Amino acid sequence: MKFRPPAPVVLTIAVALMAAAATAQSQGQTVYKWVDKRGQTHYGDRVPPEYATQDRDLINRQGITVGREEGTITDEELKAQKERERIARIKAEAALRDRMLVTAYQSVEEIELVRGRRIDQIDSQIQLLKLGVDNLVARHRELVKRSNLFKPFNDDPKAEPMPAGLMEDIKRTENEIDVQRANLDQRIRNRTEINDQFDADIARFNQLRAGS
Repeated sequence: MKFRPPAPVVLTIAVALMAAAATAQSQGQTVYKWVDKRGQTHYGDRVPPEYATQDRDLINRQGITVGREEGTITDEELKAQKERERIARIKAEAALRDRMLVTAYQSVEEIELVRGRRIDQIDSQIQLLKLGVDNLVARHRELVKRSNLFKPFNDDPKAEPMPAGLMEDIKRTENEIDVQRANLDQRIRNRTEINDQFDADIARFNQLRAGS
């Protein structure tokens, strides 16, 4: 048998709801419905701060639920939500990579072939950068050697003042050397990362094929 609250209780709730709704509607406000810590239902034009984190129903003048409003999220809840989203994103990315592996390759040999092409490409870039650095170093050496012919680097009283722009050329060449060496170091790191990634792809490919 379904429990029915005594008539006075039902009447009290109905009267309270209608009163709250009428007051709120007359003032152009929203009527909220929420449950307190003891399980009792309340109605009003605002939710007490201690229940702000709870979801609540939106009620019209007739006492009909017309919507639902989510409660505020605490810092802990927000942190947990972001962590769940991060884990879900990692899983989705891993699943996508698995599908790409088994779709793009038919064998480990094919993966090795692609690896070889990528490594050859980056090796070519590394060689070009090394050549560029060597040329810059040689140019810097010549500029410094030339600067030693002039004051203030040459103590000979007959030495002429340094030509305009020579010291700027030296500094600019030094900066270019630093930039190109940094680019070279980055390419070398990229080569290692690519090689490691292909190792991981091959291991995962073998796992997927073994489990299929």
